[in-house]
Amino acid sequence: MTLNEQIINEIVRKGLSSIQGAFYNQVSYWRQWYQSFVPEFHLYNVTLANGTTTQKEKLSMNLAKKVCEDMSKLLWSNKVQINLDTPEKTEQLWEILEENNFNVMFPRQLELCSALGTVAFIEYLQDGKPFIEYIGEADRIIPFQYSANRITGFLTVNRFTKIEMDTIMYYTLLTFHEFVDNNYIKYNMIYKSKVDTELGEELVFTSIYPNDKEQIIVPNVEYPYFQILKFPIVNNYDLNNPLGISIFGNSIDRLKSLDTKFDSFYNEFICGKKRILIDASALKGLPEADDQGNVTTTLYFDKNDSTYVALRGMEQQPIKDIDFNLRYQEHIESIQAEINWLSSNVGFGENFYSFNGSKPMTATEVISNDSDAYRTKENYDVVVVECVENIVRAICNLAGIQTEEIEVITDFSRFKNDSTEQQRLMQEVNSGITSKVEYRMKVYNEDEITARKKIEEIDSNEPDLDELMGTVEDENNLSES
Repeated sequence: MTLNEQIINEIVRKGLSSIQGAFYNQVSYWRQWYQSFVPEFHLYNVTLANGTTTQKEKLSMNLAKKVCEDMSKLLWSNKVQINLDTPEKTEQLWEILEENNFNVMFPRQLELCSALGTVAFIEYLQDGKPFIEYIGEADRIIPFQYSANRITGFLTVNRFTKIEMDTIMYYTLLTFHEFVDNNYIKYNMIYKSKVDTELGEELVFTSIYPNDKEQIIVPNVEYPYFQILKFPIVNNYDLNNPLGISIFGNSIDRLKSLDTKFDSFYNEFICGKKRILIDASALKGLPEADDQGNVTTTLYFDKNDSTYVALRGMEQQPIKDIDFNLRYQEHIESIQAEINWLSSNVGFGENFYSFNGSKPMTATEVISNDSDAYRTKENYDVVVVECVENIVRAICNLAGIQTEEIEVITDFSRFKNDSTEQQRLMQEVNSGITSKVEYRMKVYNEDEITARKKIEEIDSNEPDLDELMGTVEDENNLSES
């Protein structure tokens, strides 16, 4: 029984409901793909010509990691804006966010959410300052209270070790977070074991943490001091499970096929390299004497050069040159097809990635706003923005910042209008339906201030009709005469 299954059995024994612990085995499997090494797949046995068997490791394209990185980049960038109702409050908020390394940790959480399905954020006060705890591993999040797929109660798992009487002891801290009737409740339980894989016996919490409270209740709060982030993908592994799933969770076959073909692509150059067949006796060398009569053995072939293959029975035969035809283009086309399928499966659409064999795989820099990637971002932005707003609300509450407005503006600068949409907008500008400012905001993804500034710059550099016709100059000449 895994540690998570033991924890779930323990909380069920105490009267709480929870999910099936076997789901965390799937999370562990996704983690292996995210880390680009799945032992049961990437390690395989090969029987050699002499009948012996050796173990080899299949190469990986690291595509699971790549798609998670790009999903994070799609949803977040340093251009994202978080504003409160006054500049002063916004500055105060960002000071707190920067202290919590938010611009680094939040996109990291998005990547881990893409990989493992679920992440959590927990806000708390320490020495009078608001802090954010980032929980990026889904198997450290165990829900025990949820409705309509929304988690309102969960526990986090933290583990540490101590050496006691020359023995390593394993401690497991369970921290419960619950939001009930506008009350945020937080309480702790701690366990101790001699075995890493066992939960062990429950201890009195204050015996390990004498300066901390076992339970904290914050009454009359509109929002809890925690957030659960998962993308709007149905958990088809367990329809009743409120945890999310990996964006590549339903694309494991694609990942297997890609790594198989990529490994074959690599081996095509290893196994298909040029070979020169020579007789085995040629590697022995011949004795030769110098002018003083000293005899040395001269080698005419480098026996350490793997290009040469020594065979017996080739005496009096010419050297044979074997040059294989590499299936270079076939591999590239096959790998590109698999990448297109994977890209479509995770929500980017086909043709998002390019692989030509001579450089690393690259993602499209600018994407049409009518693409699958655009629609995926729009869909995912709903839960991402909601999560950020709730983090800000919790921080403002803890910091005593009174605000009525929270504005989160995500980044769509990677997307552009297609030519048809641009033509339609231009026609609307010419007919007076759409202003030039609106046109630039939609086509160039500029904010209103930037769009107006650009238009003013363009207008200032364009001569008016009188200047073009020479009217101004003629009038000046007439007045002088």
